[in-house]
Amino acid sequence: MAINCDLKSLLTLSKCLEETCTAEEERFAIDIYARVVELQASGGTDYRNNLTKLANDAKQFQVLFKNQRQAIALAIDLQNVVAVAPTFSTNINSLKAGAKCYECWGSEFKKNILLFLKCQLNSLGKPE
Repeated sequence: MAINCDLKSLLTLSKCLEETCTAEEERFAIDIYARVVELQASGGTDYRNNLTKLANDAKQFQVLFKNQRQAIALAIDLQNVVAVAPTFSTNINSLKAGAKCYECWGSEFKKNILLFLKCQLNSLGKPE
């Protein structure tokens, strides 16, 4: 099934995922559940009925601080780029130089741009 990035459709699909229907903790749990199902369906480990195994397998990640989680998420994104564009430089100075023009946007605008790009990449069947 193709991912639809039409904003009106996405707003309709996500309506009950907003605070009016679900609390933040529920949304986190739904996200984990969806990723567990996606991992299994993609040929990965099946954690659907084994929360203990999931917790044990993820144990090494339980010591991370927020800034470490954010940095690791970015490192994973960079690995995804290198997987499709092997000449992409992950040298920190090259990354800073390449990203410089995006710094002028405000934080919330950048978050919205990232969500748009996530949808675009997923619609192509690529990792976001």
